[in-house]
Amino acid sequence: MTFWDDVQRGVTNAASFTAKKTTELTGMAKLKYSLHIKEGKLEKCFAEIGKLHYAAKKDGEDHTVEIDTFVMQIDKLTEDIGGLKMELSKLKNTHVCDECFAEISKECTFCPVCGATIETEEE
Repeated sequence: MTFWDDVQRGVTNAASFTAKKTTELTGMAKLKYSLHIKEGKLEKCFAEIGKLHYAAKKDGEDHTVEIDTFVMQIDKLTEDIGGLKMELSKLKNTHVCDECFAEISKECTFCPVCGATIETEEE
């Protein structure tokens, strides 16, 4: 009977592993989708600031209040994007640069994108 016990144990372990990986992949997909949406909103905010700046230069209108509103939205979106990238990096077992939010290998001590020093958990 030990052969069938071993088979049953193997099937149970495989099913548990598959369920765990499926959950991880689903979590990554949700984070990537949220990241995509936030990055799209960020681009729209920058575009709107550009349009307002152009209108201000062309027509001499003051759009400072509207631009300030978009700046606050950009700051919030940038913070949210950084948080999503951090969550995603934990699932992928990588680091995210605190300065430019680039995803980098855990072995890096400096960000290859911006050159910032990477703080590790031991520090």
